[in-house]
Amino acid sequence: MSHSAAGWLTIQPGSSVISFTPHPRFSTQPMPEYLPISIGSNLKKKVRVRNSTKKRTSPRMLPTRLVLNSQGEWEAGPFIAILTSASSNPFGGNRSNFADIIRMGRRIGVTVYVITADGFDPNSSTVQGWLLKNTPSGKRWIKSVLPTPHVVYNRIPTRKAERRDKEQSLLRSIDANPNIHLFNPSFFDKWNLHQCLQSTNDFQHLLPETYEWGSVEHFHQLITNHDTLYLKAVHGKAGNGMMRARKVEEGYEIVLQTMEKRYVYHASDWKNLYLKLNKLTQGREYIVQQGIPLARYQGRPFDLRLLLQRDEKGEWAKTGLGVRVAGTTAISTHVPMGGSIAEAKAVLTQLFGEKAPAIMHEIEKTGVKVARKIESHKQATLGEMSMDMGIETNGRLWFFEANAKPMKFDEPKIRELSLRRLLQYCIFLSGFQLPMQKEADICSLRS
Repeated sequence: MSHSAAGWLTIQPGSSVISFTPHPRFSTQPMPEYLPISIGSNLKKKVRVRNSTKKRTSPRMLPTRLVLNSQGEWEAGPFIAILTSASSNPFGGNRSNFADIIRMGRRIGVTVYVITADGFDPNSSTVQGWLLKNTPSGKRWIKSVLPTPHVVYNRIPTRKAERRDKEQSLLRSIDANPNIHLFNPSFFDKWNLHQCLQSTNDFQHLLPETYEWGSVEHFHQLITNHDTLYLKAVHGKAGNGMMRARKVEEGYEIVLQTMEKRYVYHASDWKNLYLKLNKLTQGREYIVQQGIPLARYQGRPFDLRLLLQRDEKGEWAKTGLGVRVAGTTAISTHVPMGGSIAEAKAVLTQLFGEKAPAIMHEIEKTGVKVARKIESHKQATLGEMSMDMGIETNGRLWFFEANAKPMKFDEPKIRELSLRRLLQYCIFLSGFQLPMQKEADICSLRS
């Protein structure tokens, strides 16, 4: 038998019987009837080998690689778990996104499943998770007993859920387990990231003048020096709760945007403005930031949305760059707030002409440098992040924020590459990466 094989692992429901079906195109060497295998990060089992030419349609047949480790033992994997919050439906988070990741896993010969803190004990040999089954009526989630994962991808959907005792206890346990790789362990904090980048001369030129909300002196300094300010919730998402304050002919105008509605208020002077803004924060943590005169596309301001991921070699790389154009009445470019999508190369070429390629290269280079700095600051394994950046008409770049759990990009090419790269990095972390040609062969397999 060669040093690697590929096929499907089946765990029979309600029993401890496990079998392995070799893929006829990849596992060409004869295999014994039983094979001792380490399955997942905690289970060792003698597995029956079943040769079959039947079509693999059951979601319980898990795409698996067998790799001979340095001790001469066979290991099955990689098994990748998407960690989300518990729910009655049957779990929280973006189930459509999870389904896309699972389908991509099947395309490249990797098993991906969904787990919550309720079904995961890092010290157990198995976990309770969900597999995806496609039916004529749509997606169906099947609760299953599954191998403990080699890699856990944190997609707990809200900060509130992530801060719960059960989730925090599990995240600490996973992080302390040398056999399980956790990446993207938590959401980012806007103020913490600003302090991180502000602490070094390499990034200060990218940052708008920014302070924690609360200080009257800092607010007065900002509103004196800048015509427009933005207040952003430290733990906010998609522009919900964002406020804009700007000078108008008679005092100041405040615009508050929420998912439900847009509110407009007025203040006669800067002290009254401060009091009104302070009331609107409702005691939540905010940052207050200098407004930037963004470049415009078709008469509306836009910003740049950059997706960075670690690749199959574990290196940070640009997966995609998109443009988000503000809605006609919105104060941000977020699509849920009425923003729209535009193609980055087309927009930048229209505005900057022959300088556009150099600008795109600078955006990528800057994004990778920022990602490395954030990861170093966090002292944690980060596999991906998206960044919101701005650009002025003179080409000057600005960094606004980074997101540890990016929303999916709607651009098809970026989406396809992001799913593939996510799983390539998981394979890299797990140690189940094969030599280049074999990796290409296995990624071409189909059930």
